[in-house]
Amino acid sequence: MSRGREIRNIACLVSITISRIMAEQKVTQRGTPVARVIELVKSLTQGHAPESSWINLPLSPHDFKQLAMHDFWSYVEDNIRFDYDPVAEVLTFRMPSPIHEQLTALVVGEILQQLGCLREDTSTSPTAEIARSIRWSASTSIRFDDLGLSTRSPDASFYFGDGKYPTVIIETSFSQKRHDLENLAREYITRSQMNVQLVVGLDIGYPKPTKATVSVWTPEYVETNGKPYFYAKKIIDNDPFRDIYSPSTIFNGMLKLPLSAFKPQPQPHLTLETKPAITIPYRVLSSFLEMAEKHNRNTLRGSVKRLPPGIR
Repeated sequence: MSRGREIRNIACLVSITISRIMAEQKVTQRGTPVARVIELVKSLTQGHAPESSWINLPLSPHDFKQLAMHDFWSYVEDNIRFDYDPVAEVLTFRMPSPIHEQLTALVVGEILQQLGCLREDTSTSPTAEIARSIRWSASTSIRFDDLGLSTRSPDASFYFGDGKYPTVIIETSFSQKRHDLENLAREYITRSQMNVQLVVGLDIGYPKPTKATVSVWTPEYVETNGKPYFYAKKIIDNDPFRDIYSPSTIFNGMLKLPLSAFKPQPQPHLTLETKPAITIPYRVLSSFLEMAEKHNRNTLRGSVKRLPPGIR
């Protein structure tokens, strides 16, 4: 059986299971938090396009626990990206666009390529040893200990060794969700107890990518009246790397990811060494976005090689 057919069959079974749950528990009253979540999941498993790329639904911790106990929730965890904040009592479903996913993949690919070059160093230099201990993970859920139920699903993350939390996270968002990205960066850093040491946010605009920017957050440690505090400091604030309304403008900046950010640093006085670093010039980020847009156009209107007549 093909992978596509297998996924469709699983989605069909999940849809049937959800319908049974709704009937058994009489979750039929529209407007209730649980009903809205179940109806949305059912709609997604049936292949219906969501209304938005980022859907926030109110849901209490008790209701979230009840949903997570059902068999269909394992399908949700494996196939649908979501965040849950038990303090705000909000369940967020993320529906990344093809452009969104392709750009993230290209950036991750560039980082992995540069890490690969560092790993090839046959010496026992600290740089090579660090590079060999870094592992990439795509859309793996992060669960924070401080709140138990708190769950986040970043676009891409890099772990060091056997660490529970990633040290570097990449998020790609649309301009209309810039506020959500700010909150995510802060939560990644503070709720991980500064184990997340660098968050990169790529803002590609919406609904059509026009002006694209990059932001970067790192932990900052301060003392106020003798008491220690740490917070997420935005060290790069919406730096543009592409503007289609100003095609002649060349953005000469560069995204720099210090290798020290990938390795857990001594706390609380965390200091990231600037060299060596993974570097991606803004012109390269711009070309990656153009490639993602072209890929999306091809999937919609690209050429298709047809089989000769009579062959099925």
